[in-house]
Amino acid sequence: MDPLLEPLREALEPQYEAVRLVGSGAMGTVYLFHEIAADRPVAVKVLPGELAASEEGKERFRREAKVTANLRHPNIVPIFAFGETPDLLYYVMQYVEGESLGERIDREGPLSPDEVTRIMVVISDALAHAHEQGVIHRDIKPGNIVIEGRSGRPMLTDFGIAHLIGGTQPLASGLSSAQQRHLRLTGTGMAIGSPFYMAPEQATVSADVDFRADFYALGTTAYEALTGTLPYIANSLEDLIEKKAGGKYTPVQARRPDAPQRLALVIEKCLSTAAKDRWANADEIRKELESETSRLEGGGTGRRERGVYFWLNVIVAHLVVVGGVITIADKLLNLPVSSSLAWTIVLGGLPITSLIAWRLSRSRA
Repeated sequence: MDPLLEPLREALEPQYEAVRLVGSGAMGTVYLFHEIAADRPVAVKVLPGELAASEEGKERFRREAKVTANLRHPNIVPIFAFGETPDLLYYVMQYVEGESLGERIDREGPLSPDEVTRIMVVISDALAHAHEQGVIHRDIKPGNIVIEGRSGRPMLTDFGIAHLIGGTQPLASGLSSAQQRHLRLTGTGMAIGSPFYMAPEQATVSADVDFRADFYALGTTAYEALTGTLPYIANSLEDLIEKKAGGKYTPVQARRPDAPQRLALVIEKCLSTAAKDRWANADEIRKELESETSRLEGGGTGRRERGVYFWLNVIVAHLVVVGGVITIADKLLNLPVSSSLAWTIVLGGLPITSLIAWRLSRSRA
């Protein structure tokens, strides 16, 4: 018998009717309920029991819940209500029928660059709204981005929960006291945020974590969605923290050569070890990626047509320039230029011109 469901059912009746367990994890347990008056499904998230065990925990929950409940954005899962019992703290939020980005990556493997760009655009826009309200997510990861089944709309969930559950005391089972000083963990030994996605500064006791930690986690999420793997993989928290501090990982385009350079640069700037080297705000990320989206608008065919026109222009420019040089050499400088030599110069120089044009186009992408 589920020890959480019965007290939760009693707290929510008669307005809500329990349906089933959806899932559980370190950040809480989620149930599907039916809201009778509105005739709609809702998700109810019960937070870990240690929050309800102290008045301090309850007060933090009330404060965080009120701030988070005021977020209004089409790509943020809205919170309808929050409540508490002597033993439980819970949110009532929109039930999104679909799958998480993590489940989609597990099912399909790496996503297309266009799809990763689209997800980053809408999630960065959601973050811009939240940050304007003073709310930092602190736990962005594929499991907290839900892809709505019918519309394909990405939606961000679990705002503020990592901060709500977290603490400032270092505690890491199995690590030395020196190693523990480099970790910021909750009383249960769980890292604030998911270690593979969290920014390096989230792992230190004294760090002042701000909204730029969300950009690091978004970049890690996008890297995984695009390449099918994480930028940093380690067998222990200590090794993971050291690798992130070193800032050495396989570049995006080394794993996905078909990724546009602009998308790769956006992700890699998000993954900067120092917060000051990341984006100044979420709107910058959105605008940079929207310019990439506009450039690729029209799908794959559009990209191919644009490529054909690009290379035709390169060839025409090459003929004009080389033809002009040959004419000057022949007419003005009176240098003997035979037809065979002219064609050799034209054809032999074309690969060089093409290479220069390609490099210039890549550097401006």
